[in-house]
Amino acid sequence: FYGRIIGETLYMVTNLKAPRYKVVAVDINNPAMENWKTIIPESDDLTIDRVEFAKGHLIISGLKHAISHLHIYTLNGQHVREVPLPTLGTVTGITASLDSSTSFFRFESFLVPPAICRFSIERDIKPEVVLESAGAVDPDLATIEQVFYHSMDGTRVPMFIIKRRDLEISKAQPVPTVLSGYGGFNLSRTPVYSPAILPWIESGGIYASANLRGGSEYGENWHRAGMRENKQNVFDDFIYAGKYLIEQGYTDPGHLGIWGRSNGGLLVGAALTQCPDLFRAVVCGVPLLDMVRYHKFLIAYLWCSEYGDPDDPEAFKWLYAYSPYHNVKENVSYPAIYTST
Repeated sequence: FYGRIIGETLYMVTNLKAPRYKVVAVDINNPAMENWKTIIPESDDLTIDRVEFAKGHLIISGLKHAISHLHIYTLNGQHVREVPLPTLGTVTGITASLDSSTSFFRFESFLVPPAICRFSIERDIKPEVVLESAGAVDPDLATIEQVFYHSMDGTRVPMFIIKRRDLEISKAQPVPTVLSGYGGFNLSRTPVYSPAILPWIESGGIYASANLRGGSEYGENWHRAGMRENKQNVFDDFIYAGKYLIEQGYTDPGHLGIWGRSNGGLLVGAALTQCPDLFRAVVCGVPLLDMVRYHKFLIAYLWCSEYGDPDDPEAFKWLYAYSPYHNVKENVSYPAIYTST
């Protein structure tokens, strides 16, 4: 729950009985739950991730297949319009005032460094860029494609693929490819600017980012489908992303590398122990690899709500089943591994 009081009404965003969030209006003089009025219902099309309040309006930012969309509504929930964005990307940092019709937001994408944009809630015109980051890249450098593939259990998963525009794809000539993911803690992997991938793209490599279960791309149900006893779904989603890239001719096991940090380090650790023949190289950053002892170090006990408590016999079973440290086997040829802290 979060929101703001305007006059005698509390406008509140909640995922109570709405895993992809909704907006309710609460009369502060009569606030019992049975009196709440839903003004923007939960949608199967958009996962709300932020709401701001402008002059007589609500500004709704949400994700549709991990891509940001920006909408304007009246305070009674009537849709005014969708605000056009420069390209597929990520909206953050919306600022607005109850006294002004002018609002601002931060926008970025894989090839677009963060910029501050200004728009009017009353005028149907494109947002204006008022502050850009230095060192912008040529937007014609690469193509950004969003694809959908099916995981082991049939779940449809989105993935972004970035490659140099003139790069031809052919199964006869597999391309060195880096696949990344996270899949946890209700965090989405949306199109954000990452200078580190640009030299890779420029040199002719492919970069792919999969929107695995465990994140918030499709709301709380998507998150819960990748946590605790369901954590294997995340690894399956990632492994099947790699298989998709191979089947579609982007790369082959001899040219496919994977990269992840923290919870993403656990991800690539599990992937390499479960499917060592699928990858050529692994970069594993600040990972969790011993999942039956992780909670004994630093602040990791706070993560038991996400992974499960190894001291619980039931949780121990599912943690031990995928714990990378406990699934390394003798006489297996593993991919090259670089571990960083």
